[in-house]
Amino acid sequence: MISFKAYPFYLAASLVFAPVAHASGACDHVNRIDNTNERNSFRAFVTGALSAPPDPAQVTIVNVLQQAPWTIVGAEIPDADGVGYFLYQAQDTKQLFYGIWGGMADPSEAGEVARWATDQGSPPELARCFASIATGG
Repeated sequence: MISFKAYPFYLAASLVFAPVAHASGACDHVNRIDNTNERNSFRAFVTGALSAPPDPAQVTIVNVLQQAPWTIVGAEIPDADGVGYFLYQAQDTKQLFYGIWGGMADPSEAGEVARWATDQGSPPELARCFASIATGG
């Protein structure tokens, strides 16, 4: 039995972790690369997509989402506000760059964010996962 004093803690914890659980559910069929060394291997993709690329060591890879042959790389780069999401498609041995999404969006805009990714060619499941993470939903 949970005592009355413990109840507010459980309620607060459930509110804090609810967005994480939601993003996780939206990403059930998407491969997420959690290993830091593997994530950092995507720095070259990010710098290669920029017209004035920073030193790769200055790029922080926040997340990598994959659903073959598509990859979305979330990265923080110097002089940018927040995370930018870089969309790629693998063809043969190359990663073809399709676009960058950046900016602020709230959970009510997740549909629009996902639509941007699918308009680029991303699979719907990958687009929903990306939108869930990008909007904090």
